[in-house]
Amino acid sequence: MNPLYKKKSLLQGYLSDHKSTFWILVVLFLVAIILPKLPMAVLAVIILLIHLHYKFQVIQNQQINLYKQQQALASIHNLINLRSPLAVMGEWAASPDFLQIISEIILDRKPEIIVECGSGVSTVIVGYLLEKNERGRIFSLENKNNFYKKNNYLIARHNLTQYVSIIHAPLVECKVNDNSDEWYDMTQIADLEPIDMLIVDGPAGNRYPALPLLFNQLSDNAFVIIDDCKREKDGENVLRWLAEFPFEAEWIDTEKGTCVLRKKHQ
Repeated sequence: MNPLYKKKSLLQGYLSDHKSTFWILVVLFLVAIILPKLPMAVLAVIILLIHLHYKFQVIQNQQINLYKQQQALASIHNLINLRSPLAVMGEWAASPDFLQIISEIILDRKPEIIVECGSGVSTVIVGYLLEKNERGRIFSLENKNNFYKKNNYLIARHNLTQYVSIIHAPLVECKVNDNSDEWYDMTQIADLEPIDMLIVDGPAGNRYPALPLLFNQLSDNAFVIIDDCKREKDGENVLRWLAEFPFEAEWIDTEKGTCVLRKKHQ
């Protein structure tokens, strides 16, 4: 079971949402008109109080998370000397606490070859870290042409082309465990090895093929870092990999959920 995925209870699923709560109250109001003797007003007040409780929980968690992201971002800024502003983090882009984990591993392990699934602000940060190490290169796979062009411009603006290659890799049909799947076109990295670090933060759809397709290119001491593990599907992918490949996992409670895989050694 994915330790980072928390499914909402039925009550929380309905009463933490403004729209659901509104329609429940509308139904209670209509029932109160039809059956005026029933204590619908009391029930409506209880529902409103429960809804407010859930909303206050959300606000509190957002404040705690904001503080954590600010700390992580400050830590990253202390590690690198930016030559140009960074793109916005969070939402679809990598969050600062995820990038902080990547930063710690890169500075400690000093990987030579990094493959990243999905380019963006993380690619820029990794480029600066490799520059700090004075070694290594990241190959970032990007399936969307507009992001490929935009992020190549970012890399040039930050003067990191010596350490970064963004590869336009459209999604293509591939064979994974006798099944057909869509994943990045790996033609340009087919002979790239040994990969010391694999960062899985894309594509937007199914990310399961990452390990089956790249496992044989990983070095013996490779790290695999997966983002979005608080999403049920991405967490399940990690559990499948653990069942199929010799890895041990460290689950980290970041904003979106992170898992770090290391190869088991006999």
